[in-house]
Amino acid sequence: PLASSAALRSVSAGTMTVLDMMQLAEARVLAPLLRPAGQAALRGRLHVSAVMAAVARYGSASRDMITDDVLQAVADGVLSGDDLMGSRGVVVLRLARGGHLSLISRHGLLMDWSSMSDGILNMVAGDVLSMPQAQALSKTALLHGDAVVSLAEHM
Repeated sequence: PLASSAALRSVSAGTMTVLDMMQLAEARVLAPLLRPAGQAALRGRLHVSAVMAAVARYGSASRDMITDDVLQAVADGVLSGDDLMGSRGVVVLRLARGGHLSLISRHGLLMDWSSMSDGILNMVAGDVLSMPQAQALSKTALLHGDAVVSLAEHM
């Protein structure tokens, strides 16, 4: 991918340096950045430094975050490069792994997402639960165990 036309365009456009490309390739997150969503994200709202910070923080898990869906959300303005780092990055990673990124565009990047089980996230995504209901159910599950969520899923 280092010698691809997308990589060369990124260098000539100034969105990344050759050193950036080598580091991103070593971290195995270069390929998504060279696809159309990645190129759009880099041209608009994403800086290589944010990707590298995410890689440094999350290690190999960052490959689950630097996906076409996440990069398209950055390109569309739903997420920022800063959202990939710090405590917000944990939430993005959690939603990206579960295939729930659409929840961010519908409800925003809420810190509550990281504490919700997959079952609760599925119910919110399927419009079975509202956000206040999901938050209440998540708090109840923390207090009384996941049996509450299992019960709610089967109702």
